[in-house]
Amino acid sequence: MLLLHANAYDSGSHGLSADTGPICSSMAVLPYLTGKVTYGFGDIGARRNMTLKPEDVMVTIPAGDLERIISNLNEMKKKTFFKES
Repeated sequence: MLLLHANAYDSGSHGLSADTGPICSSMAVLPYLTGKVTYGFGDIGARRNMTLKPEDVMVTIPAGDLERIISNLNEMKKKTFFKES
């Protein structure tokens, strides 16, 4: 969830939800084609074969956004709202 907040922190941009379809197209091809951070829960096959826990969420970050999101995560640590209790 913090990754999605970090994406929106300076841009206001929301991630794309990839909640349907095979994991290979929704988590690899969709971000490649759109250039947007994408999150999804995985299809049944991915959950079985990747041993994902029910609470796991996958996030795909395009390379061009990675440095910005890491910087935002570091900045967010300084803010009271994002501090872990």
